[in-house]
Amino acid sequence: MKCSIGQSEKEKNPAKTLNTLIFIVWLATFLSHSVTI
Repeated sequence: MKCSIGQSEKEKNPAKTLNTLIFIVWLATFLSHSVTI
């Protein structure tokens, strides 16, 4: 059920998926820099 809902959301709004991906990458970069410092 959850998977099918997620798939339909991706089809409706691909930009949201892209923004989420960019946010995750930014967050990972930010966290890795924080750990290094």
